Formats: sequence, structure tokens, C-alpha cells
Amino acid sequence: AIPPQPYHSADFEPVWAAAQHNGVHVFFHCATGGVKVKDPDSSTLRTVMQMADQVNRPMDGKLASQRMMTQCVYNTINPQQIIIDLLSGGVPERYPDLHFSLIEFNAHWLASLVGAMEKAWMTGIGQDADWWLGYWDDSRAPDDQPKMARMFRMNERWPYPLRPSEYVRRQFHVSFSDDPVAVACRHITGVSTIVWGSDYPHAEGTFRGSQELIATQFADVPSAERAAILGGTMGRLLGFEAPVASSRT
Repeated sequence: AIPPQPYHSADFEPVWAAAQHNGVHVFFHCATGGVKVKDPDSSTLRTVMQMADQVNRPMDGKLASQRMMTQCVYNTINPQQIIIDLLSGGVPERYPDLHFSLIEFNAHWLASLVGAMEKAWMTGIGQDADWWLGYWDDSRAPDDQPKMARMFRMNERWPYPLRPSEYVRRQFHVSFSDDPVAVACRHITGVSTIVWGSDYPHAEGTFRGSQELIATQFADVPSAERAAILGGTMGRLLGFEAPVASSRT
């Protein structure tokens, strides 16, 4: 889902403009781009073969580490980069009616990303706004030290009127299937920012047990929030009426 050109590039400006003008919703799907499964040099085939190799190898510390690094770190980098590039390029600011959906990345990482982005653009409690760092050049005057800088000044240079989290809540939607952490963190990320899907008919989806999963992971979720996450948000954005579960007696 990451193109050769970053999404903050001006090259994508006509795409965003056309999408907003025509009311088109932008979707990013994991593992997309140049899929040539029979090409031995394709990243898709290499990934599939690596997965098969890992399944067939004896379990040891190295394999366990590879598994967790892939699932916990590498798989979350792409969706975070997509959101960061769009925000950094000011795309949501220029196109406030344009919505972006990230599909099949799960969403447990989103709360951490929102927190980290907010932290990147504020001076924290107790941090010295006048703290300097860099290289002091004794040959230059004290007021002419181009290699010195106030450490936290960068935190104050966010260039857009809304905070990163506000753009995320307003215009981003991240799908998940089996992800109780995403549900638990919905008030950090925003209820409308997470959307559920069964990923039918893929093997990694939940469609064989979707009702069981919903009953378990949404047991304590208020009905309005449940309805939004389970179809209401996407129905509103895409212009269809989301089905409502019938009352059971």
C-alpha cells in the first residue's frame, strides 16, 4: 500500500482533488501494489514463501522473534506511514470532505500512533522550552550559533490548524476483524475511526464465527457505538443503509 512516491507528494494532488470533487472515498488495502505471484522476484511471492518456510521450521527463539517482529512491528509500519504522510502533506486540511479508509491492517496500533503524533507536536509537562542542544562554535559570537537550537522548538511547529488526532477522528477509518484492543481503545482513536469487517471469504477472516466474535468483543459496547462500528459509519460514508440486527426475544 506504499507507493514509490510518498502520499505527501504534490504528485498525488490531482488524485485527492478529483476524489473529493466526485465524492469518492479513498481506500488503502494491505499487501497491494504490483502483485505478480508467479514472478520469483515479486515481493508477494517472497512473502508467501517465507510464511510457508516459517510454518515448516522447528520453533525456536529466532523463529518466535521473527514471528512477533513481523506481527507486532513490521505489519503496523505501512498503515502508520500512510496516515502520517497524508497528515504531514496537509491532505486532510486541503480536502476536508475526503475520507480515507485503511483496510485489513487491524487497528490496535492506532491508539499508540495517535498518542505519539500528539506528543511529537507539543512541549510536555515539565520539559524546558528553553533547553538548547547542538554544537557550540567558539569561533562565532554567542548570538551567531547556527548549529545550536532549542530542543523543543520543533514541537511547536505543527503547520496545520487542527491537531493530528483531530484529522484522524474527522477523516480516517481503520478496519479490523478480530481486535479487542481496537474496541477497547475506541475513545482514544474515535468511535467513527474504527470500522469492523469479517474479511469474507479469506481464511484469516472471521466470517465462520462473526456472531460469536461480535458477542464477545462488543459485549460492553453501548448500542449506538456498536451500530456505528459494525456498519453504520461506513454505510453513512458510502451511501447505503447498514442493516440493524433484529431484537431477540
